Amino acid sequence: MIWHAGVTFLFPTFLYFLPLSAIPFIIHLLGERKHRPYAFSSLKFLREIEQDSMKKLKWRQWLILLTRALTIAMLILALARPLFRGAWGLAESGILLIDRSFSTQTDPQFREKSNELLQTFEGWQVYAFDEHSSADSLRRKIVDHKMTYRLAEMPLILLSDFQDNAQTAEICAMLEDIDLDIYLLSLPKALANLAVSGLRVLPEYREDGLMSLAIRTSASERYRSPAAVRIRIDGRAAGQVNMDEQGFGIFRFDPGDAERIRCVVQCGEDAYPEDNIRYLVVKPYSDVRILDVSKPENAGYQREALSAMEGIQLIKIVPEYLSAQDLNAFDMLIIDDPGDLPPGQLERILLYSNANPALFIAGEKTDSWLKAKWEKQQVKPGYVSLAFPSAPKETFRIREYYRTDVKPVETLWRLSGGDPLLLRLEGRRYLLLSPFIFENNDMGLSPYFTRILRDFIRTVLQTESPNYETGDLLEPDRPRFTVRNPGGEVLQVQGPFHETQMPGFYILESEDLYEELAVNIPAAETIQGQKPLSGCSGTLAETEDFSVLRDRIRGREASALFFVLAAAFLLFEMLLTGKGEATASWKRS
Repeated sequence: MIWHAGVTFLFPTFLYFLPLSAIPFIIHLLGERKHRPYAFSSLKFLREIEQDSMKKLKWRQWLILLTRALTIAMLILALARPLFRGAWGLAESGILLIDRSFSTQTDPQFREKSNELLQTFEGWQVYAFDEHSSADSLRRKIVDHKMTYRLAEMPLILLSDFQDNAQTAEICAMLEDIDLDIYLLSLPKALANLAVSGLRVLPEYREDGLMSLAIRTSASERYRSPAAVRIRIDGRAAGQVNMDEQGFGIFRFDPGDAERIRCVVQCGEDAYPEDNIRYLVVKPYSDVRILDVSKPENAGYQREALSAMEGIQLIKIVPEYLSAQDLNAFDMLIIDDPGDLPPGQLERILLYSNANPALFIAGEKTDSWLKAKWEKQQVKPGYVSLAFPSAPKETFRIREYYRTDVKPVETLWRLSGGDPLLLRLEGRRYLLLSPFIFENNDMGLSPYFTRILRDFIRTVLQTESPNYETGDLLEPDRPRFTVRNPGGEVLQVQGPFHETQMPGFYILESEDLYEELAVNIPAAETIQGQKPLSGCSGTLAETEDFSVLRDRIRGREASALFFVLAAAFLLFEMLLTGKGEATASWKRS
């Protein structure tokens, strides 16, 4: 490392004009040569000139000439745009921090500018980050590099498209904590860009058994969200959805009896087609394992209905045998009067129901779990009629009903009088305020009762495959497996599979494994905000000519200082000239 301080110039050609600063001296000398001596008849009547006054006059004349020359020199130096360069200003001591997230790598203009930046600042330390990078890890690398060079201040250039997302905010916050001379090169997408930023299944009940896909699109400020997006289900065109002004829409379709469904949503083509498509794998309803925990005297008619349904494996136990069951082996739990369970087993179920559906059926002791006001309603002769949404012409009657003041997230079923019957609580917990002992349902085998129960089971079991993002690891619980990537390649894998940079559907297979997964670009990489620099401190630099930026970073421009010095010398010369004229006038008098 070379330590030095000095001055450099952005336009050194002007330095060739520095000899012009000698013009005042040349004019003065040429003027003295024209003076000729004249003979006077007598000098006895002239006052004797004081020798010291003559010396002062000559010094003042030379000082005036010097200030005039310095004024010209300062103007020439200012036009050459001088830069003061300290110990930190050497080009090899800087850092290039380059955004290599998905959004930048799909932009040809950004890649071109990135290569140009690397060539212009050859020798600088280069660090790159993407959507999976850790801001803390980047901070450690930058601090270590700075300490290695032992510099009080170091220049850093951040090249990014500055999307308005959490990653940009973390990088900017990280740089705030480091004493750096930061230059921001903002290079957003030059052309209009559309993107599908979200695709998921809504966890809502529908009486017709249809699934609901929630679609979210994003766009740059220069281009609004598209009027419609196209949907493909299992490789076939399924329709399109008109998006609202906020870029949101819902598409509903019948999943049928498929074990899994591939969903693809795509908006109109644009200059960056890589991010205007999104994938989703849904497992709607197949090979369901349900654990029914109830005492024989409490068992409702749901057991007979579920046992008669295809694709459902029902395991029936009493509460005393619950501790021996592995809850994670089941897709759903049904618990009749959870107040009968020991506290430890109830905690297991509540933990399970944070991520998996569990149906709690009201009973005499349910209030001990809900910690809420609980009241059993006495059913009068004639009972209470209930109209199921999926069978509006059929009326069932319940034998007992429990009223509670618990506040649900959503009410799914209601009594004919409007009172709630089936509630959705926090997590994936559901509460039925009456046992499944309904009359007029043929002891659970009525087709209308079976249909409403089947639709409820299908609704709560609708699941999406894990939301994998490009670059994520695929780690099935198998030592060896086969991966088929979206490009159709079949790869034999041992251990985690990390080659997931390509968005699309991946198939994982082994002797006892078949799983389809959707891998998407991060949703944060589709946010095309145009005002991201408000949270970043630093100098917003131009990207047109990196060589000018390089010269600027090499030193602090001091043109203004030299203009000020030129003005100061000019003022000083005027003061000297004015004082000399006043002295000469006094002497003449």
